[in-house]
Amino acid sequence: MATPADKDSLDNINKINESAKTLANTYKQIEQSTGRLNADQKETLDIAKSLVNVSYEIGKSINLRISGEAKSRDIAKQIKVLTQNQLNQNGELNKLTDNSVKANIAKRITQQQLVRATQEQITAEEKLGQKASTVANIQSTIRNYEAGIIQARLNNNNILARTLSHLKNQASLNLSTAKQAERDAKEDLRNKDRALSSATKISEEAKKQSKIAYDAKKAYEAAIDAQKQELELLNKAKIIAQGKEVLNVLAEKFNIKQIKDMFTLVGIFKMILDSALNYNKISVEIGKNFGYGAEQANRVASNLKSVAQSSDNINVTLKNAAEAMNQLNTQTGFVAEYSAKTLETQIMLTKQFGLTADEAAGVYKLSVLTGKSSEQVNKAMVGAFVASRNQLKVGLPFKATIAEAAKVSGQLAANLKNNPELLVQAVSQAKALGTTLEQTKRQGESLLDFESSIESELKAELLTGQAINLERARSAALMGDQVTVMKELTDQGMTLEKFQNMNVLAQKSFAAAIGLSSDELANQLTKQKLAVESGKSLAQLTEEEALEAEKRQNIQDKFNAAVEKLQDLIGNLVAGPFGKLLEVITSILSNTTALWTILGGLGGYMVASILPAFSKLGVMMRFIRMQGIGAAIVSVIKGAWESLGGLPVVGPILAGAAIAGGIALVNSYKADDLMSEPGYGKRTLTTEEGQFKLNDRDTLIAGTDLGGGIKPQQQPMQDNSGMIAAINSLHQTLSQKNFSPVLKADSTILATTTAQGSYNLA
Repeated sequence: MATPADKDSLDNINKINESAKTLANTYKQIEQSTGRLNADQKETLDIAKSLVNVSYEIGKSINLRISGEAKSRDIAKQIKVLTQNQLNQNGELNKLTDNSVKANIAKRITQQQLVRATQEQITAEEKLGQKASTVANIQSTIRNYEAGIIQARLNNNNILARTLSHLKNQASLNLSTAKQAERDAKEDLRNKDRALSSATKISEEAKKQSKIAYDAKKAYEAAIDAQKQELELLNKAKIIAQGKEVLNVLAEKFNIKQIKDMFTLVGIFKMILDSALNYNKISVEIGKNFGYGAEQANRVASNLKSVAQSSDNINVTLKNAAEAMNQLNTQTGFVAEYSAKTLETQIMLTKQFGLTADEAAGVYKLSVLTGKSSEQVNKAMVGAFVASRNQLKVGLPFKATIAEAAKVSGQLAANLKNNPELLVQAVSQAKALGTTLEQTKRQGESLLDFESSIESELKAELLTGQAINLERARSAALMGDQVTVMKELTDQGMTLEKFQNMNVLAQKSFAAAIGLSSDELANQLTKQKLAVESGKSLAQLTEEEALEAEKRQNIQDKFNAAVEKLQDLIGNLVAGPFGKLLEVITSILSNTTALWTILGGLGGYMVASILPAFSKLGVMMRFIRMQGIGAAIVSVIKGAWESLGGLPVVGPILAGAAIAGGIALVNSYKADDLMSEPGYGKRTLTTEEGQFKLNDRDTLIAGTDLGGGIKPQQQPMQDNSGMIAAINSLHQTLSQKNFSPVLKADSTILATTTAQGSYNLA
């Protein structure tokens, strides 16, 4: 069944496919209209055709995966197709990137040519106006001469009439010349008009080509990302399809079988065993990091366990608490025993909010420097972010802003008093202004080079014609007030529109005056505009809403965390005592009789069924002259089973381990050192010197240097009362909740526990 995410992916792929087809058709039309394509355009056309195929295959994969009928072999074939498509994509993407860059450069060149053509056309218009004015002036002069000639003749002044007539003839010659110049100016203007029209068309075509190349690059990038995601999903779908129907995906995704298995006898014991091993591992690591012995290390580990058990946050487990402690130790460079709130905040920030370990540790560092708890510092930072975004009305990213503020260090942090709220406000202000605190710091340092800075300022005023006043910015830079430096530098009246309309020299000079390159200033102005535009679509925030956003998790992560929390709570009930038992067992494993221990631990549940054979075993051992050892082994087995075998849940396994340990102890006795208690009946002791009859009351002791009068000491018993009580408590809790733990080997039921807490072998 298709999920909303799958539908969205399919819609996006269809859009990419349509865009690719449109792109290919556009180039075909260009080829038809112009008769040819250049090399870059041909490359883009070929890649557009490839993009059509890529997007088609991705869409095919999505439809295959969500159909609910996909077989693993079909998915494998599609994985192979998508993997094959990946081989040449990096090269094609590089070509698209190069073509986009070239097209953008060509666009800028044609824009410059258009500007020149416009200026030349304006000049030609002005020249034509001048020529037309000259013609009009000469014509006016000629008319004046003609009027003067008529008047002179009326006055019978022939000399004046001849003079004016001569001047008129000269003016007529000049008029002819002026008209020719006017005609030349008109022709030049027509040429300039044609040149401007051509430059306009070329510029528009270059813009179009630049957009096409850019869109092709973006579409290809989107297709590559979609293909990568689809490959991951296909691989998962393949694994699922190999063993189950698609309808079982939900059960597989949420590990339903794992939860069911948790409440079997084996599952409960596995949780206890895993928790004990994990507890011991954490304790050992604590000891190594802190220099603590076993007792102190176990105390710290127990404190971490208490933190996990008392926390309502499902992400706070013993494992995560230990991990949080290690993160804080690593990032601070020192070791410490942290409070529960500190560890919980570190876990929340990393496991729920998604900060990295060093970013989250930055919150703790601020708590130390300000004397507040990590929880208070985090809340203050969130409150400062909410206030800043609501006030600035720009689209500040929540997690990125908090993360950046938490990582501010050195002089910047010192100048901001290591105040969490000021740090967040400063980072927010910087993002809203299209810059960063580090960039502002560099600008401030350039301002403090007074001679060079003032010279650059004056030069910028001269080239741009714009007033610039950086005195307050210099003063703020001297005081380390980065926020004021940011505001002053961005309050110099420069906008993206103004910057775009400046010539290159003016752009460079203005950028230099405020300590930037022209590229950096262009990027900053662009980001400022984006910041303002992004904020128009956002709603106002509340602190409660932001704090809630920090702690939200997707359903999958929350479910997994809940399962881990449940395992942690159950497993850690007896993790400490059980860990001590494991230490005893591992000490037995260190000698040459480890095989006995392993076989005893795995086969303990079989002991009850073979008890009747123990007497026969003793007879056999006596027959092969091992009466003492045989009787001792029988005694160990019976004693261990009677004392431990009846315990609920784990009794048989513990009895098996004790039996193995006892057998190892018996086997460790040397032949010349032994002790026999009275009450075993009449016996005969056979030695190299002869046979000796013993009665039922005799005690036999053999050993080296017994003359000192030292009596054999009984081996001390391990005190497992605390562990046994905890196991009984766990079993009682599970019984009250109507659980029925079952011990299974594969599908065979070996034993069950009853509501009364007894343990019955199958």
